[in-house]
Amino acid sequence: MDIKELRAITSLSPEEFADRYGIPIHTLHKWELPEDNSNFRSCRPYILSLLERAVKEDFPKGGEKSIISLEKENRDLWDFLESKGLSREAFLYLKNK
Repeated sequence: MDIKELRAITSLSPEEFADRYGIPIHTLHKWELPEDNSNFRSCRPYILSLLERAVKEDFPKGGEKSIISLEKENRDLWDFLESKGLSREAFLYLKNK
């Protein structure tokens, strides 16, 4: 697994990912460049391994927010949608289209 794949699991922007895991943003950008780019810098295997463990612990479902966490963040939105007959599952389906 490489850095781009790990970040994709989290659904975080490069800035959010770098901030969350204490990585300088310019270092993250260099890690995510194609290997044939002259500015590419490989991530040390032990760092990659530690980040993989942290990401899997922090994002056990691959970055997808659970319906419960979405409800807490968007209580008013959910109440409105339910009053109009739209289920949570339908909203999540439409949101991801």
